[in-house]
Amino acid sequence: MSDKQNLKKTQSYIAFGLISVFIAFLLVLILVNLFLQVVPLPKLQGLPLVAPLFIAPFGIICALVSTKMKNNKLAQAGLIANIVLFICPTAYNIIVTIFFGP
Repeated sequence: MSDKQNLKKTQSYIAFGLISVFIAFLLVLILVNLFLQVVPLPKLQGLPLVAPLFIAPFGIICALVSTKMKNNKLAQAGLIANIVLFICPTAYNIIVTIFFGP
């Protein structure tokens, strides 16, 4: 492989890892804002709780693509964060429904 191909492959797996971590960070900010009301967004209501169910899989896919190219810590961190962000809102909805009813 030439140096250009190596550099391009290195840049692509780093980019996918960064995108994965950025998606997780963005979802965490949205969820923290929901509970702490740092920036009040009354029109969004429950959207921040549902958003990780649709957005986190894109972060998981980016992390898996980056890990397939080369096993790196950035992609692993993004993968773990996105999986946790995918599972937590579901668990929150189930627990709230159990305790407070439908």
